[in-house]
Amino acid sequence: MNNLSIGKRIAILMIVSAVLLLLLAGIGWKNQSTAVSALKSVHDDRAVPLADLGKISTLLGENIAELLLVVQHDPASPLAKAHDHPISLHLDKFDERRKQINALWNNYMVTNHTPEEDALAEEAEEKRMQWAERATGLMKRMNAGEFSVGLMKELLAARANEGAAANQVMDRLIDMQARIAQQEYQREMAA
Repeated sequence: MNNLSIGKRIAILMIVSAVLLLLLAGIGWKNQSTAVSALKSVHDDRAVPLADLGKISTLLGENIAELLLVVQHDPASPLAKAHDHPISLHLDKFDERRKQINALWNNYMVTNHTPEEDALAEEAEEKRMQWAERATGLMKRMNAGEFSVGLMKELLAARANEGAAANQVMDRLIDMQARIAQQEYQREMAA
């Protein structure tokens, strides 16, 4: 090194500095790319599905309330006079919400899931479909004019069983989404 002129020494120092600068820039770029990718995953696979699952839960609850409004159309009930519209209004709202639920569910199902989440989503789909089938059958009977005590007991049982089960599994999926998002955040903060 003593045999090198000052100019050559400065040139070597500049080359080494430039290589180090490029190396550090590359490491920074890679880390930024990894962070952006992790943030995109949290958004696409956790935050958006969390919002969709929350909307599904709300719509399921609104459909339960819709069934109770249908009951008020019983011609023998004094509440029937309060309804200045046909029972089909409630049936249409129920069906529209069910379509919204199906669209939101389809959006949720195309996101990335953990194996635990897949198992719970399968259970949720089963419970959701059981509730939809039971409620639809009861609403058709009420639309045909049946408001028997037996039907009301079936309605209350369906609400307490299939309706509650569908809501409970949705709540568990929502909790799981929040927990996984928190874990992903903590993992990225530790990296």
